[in-house]
Amino acid sequence: MEAFQNHKSSLKDFFGSWNSRFSLAAYLWTSNQNTGYLVITCHYIDEDWKVQKRIIKFSVVKTPHDGFNLYSVMLKTIRYYNIEGKLFSITLDNVSANKSMMDLLQENLLVKSMLHCNGDLFHVRCAAHVLNLIVKDGLEVIDGVINDIRESVKYIRGSTSRKEKFDEIIVEVGIDCGSHPTLDVPTYWNSTCDMLESALPFREAFYELDRQDPNYIYSPSLEEWQKAKVVCNLLKVFKKATNVVFGSKYPTSNLYFHEMWSVKEVLDKESSSQNPIIASIVKEMKTKFEKYWKISYLSNCIPVLLDPRFKFGFVEFRLNKAFGDTTSVDKVDKAMRSLYNGYLSEMGESFNCSAQGVEMQVQKKFTRGPTGVNT
Repeated sequence: MEAFQNHKSSLKDFFGSWNSRFSLAAYLWTSNQNTGYLVITCHYIDEDWKVQKRIIKFSVVKTPHDGFNLYSVMLKTIRYYNIEGKLFSITLDNVSANKSMMDLLQENLLVKSMLHCNGDLFHVRCAAHVLNLIVKDGLEVIDGVINDIRESVKYIRGSTSRKEKFDEIIVEVGIDCGSHPTLDVPTYWNSTCDMLESALPFREAFYELDRQDPNYIYSPSLEEWQKAKVVCNLLKVFKKATNVVFGSKYPTSNLYFHEMWSVKEVLDKESSSQNPIIASIVKEMKTKFEKYWKISYLSNCIPVLLDPRFKFGFVEFRLNKAFGDTTSVDKVDKAMRSLYNGYLSEMGESFNCSAQGVEMQVQKKFTRGPTGVNT
């Protein structure tokens, strides 16, 4: 405990003297003793431009776990570490208590002029959580399709004799695959994706098992296998996006926009499916996707603009294609310029180059031609 207190004190001094902004991530969960815990992680860039993170709070939260109690814990934490005036954003799951907490905290900090862009970039919805919500809404529609495949995998894994029989059938039908179908954990959709992907190459073996084994009653129909293939392709896009944004050794904020755009494209493509089941799945996913896209596009676009490989014309083209108007484009433009001006007034004197030189670089980044494409 003495070592812990010493490190805690050192971290407090370091944060107080550090001349940059910090971003936080906060998560709340309930233990099997029905006790609520809150963990707050602080993310920042060190002097060598490397991503760093430190857990600065791990504690029990008093009931009820409402917005005010969470706000109280968060405010005490950021004040203790002297980062109240150095926050850039806070990432949280999208639950009502978190939103209430952020509304209170944002109002508190805005009154003191402690946030850039009028707080528009302050509340960030957890990318992995958003992707998870989109997938779950879609999977609720197709439990029957997935269930037959799940029960089939359970069946062949249920005993040694069944496994050996299935292996014999694999040889008979000539399937050349080094692995076997894996069983999913129904509450984890990424494992469902793995199960479908691993089972699809064995369709002929399951057909033959149905013919040879009268006790096997779960054989999916041809139509169900076709639906499973489409679902698997959908889930693989979400799985890839989740793996990218889950990275902890590299910046992910500039990658989220591109991953979400990949999700958007596959949903748009499958929304025209003639299969009513697939169409209903995609409809549910698109509804949830559009909800979060509209409330998160600003914080998704700004990191792309800070990526030297992209200019404003790229984002402008994407947003015009997504929304069909210039309102969102103008909001991104305004937010980026506000962010630049905020940092310029805050740290301009410490820049190696003059403010005029920086302004010229910004103008080059944001020059827009008559068609919206960068000149």
